[in-house]
Amino acid sequence: MTHFIRGQFQHIPKVSTFAVDLTGKVVIVTGANVGLGYETAKHLATMNPAKLILACRTTATGDKAAADIARDTGCATVVCWKLDISDAASVKAFGERFEREGGGKLDILIENAGISNWEFKLAASGYEQTIATNHLGTAHLALRMLPFLLKADKPRLVIVASEVHYWVSDPNEADTEGVLQKLNEKDRKGKFYAQMNRYLVSKLFNVLFVRALAAHLPPGTQLTVNSVNPG
Repeated sequence: MTHFIRGQFQHIPKVSTFAVDLTGKVVIVTGANVGLGYETAKHLATMNPAKLILACRTTATGDKAAADIARDTGCATVVCWKLDISDAASVKAFGERFEREGGGKLDILIENAGISNWEFKLAASGYEQTIATNHLGTAHLALRMLPFLLKADKPRLVIVASEVHYWVSDPNEADTEGVLQKLNEKDRKGKFYAQMNRYLVSKLFNVLFVRALAAHLPPGTQLTVNSVNPG
């Protein structure tokens, strides 16, 4: 844990665009109105994408982020689309909108949206909100967008995980029957422990999902699927 905490204070090298060019490419970044998602989208905006979609739960903050990125980078193709990734109906509507307006293919999907709740809350799906957002909604969106990714040339799917997935006290817990129902039990083993544990498990789910999805992709696919530890 001390290694992890020290790592948060390290200065990372400045990222260069090198010769990377996203001309003609369609890119989606979830949770792109603040933090890592915003900085990621802002960087990608400098690479001349055909369309850069900020998928955000709140359109007001998403629209502002899009306007700020456009102002700072000169990217005229950045837009905000509404997406509450914890809500299956919202994910479905987002996928349907992309089918209508996205141009038929998706080159890059960066799933950054995530939360860490300290109070027990249920999402619209009926599952605990951290699990519903960080894992269930994230996996749902990846599968919804998979047909569009597979139509692109050398597409990428990136799910933002975390080093804290190593902190799950019992890794087998993420692979036990009825695990989602168990994680839905309110204040299990005390409020703080339960909520922290749900976040850790959700990040482990991210890694396991990426590995499982990569293993089930059709032979010969050009799609790269990976998870990243931003810390």
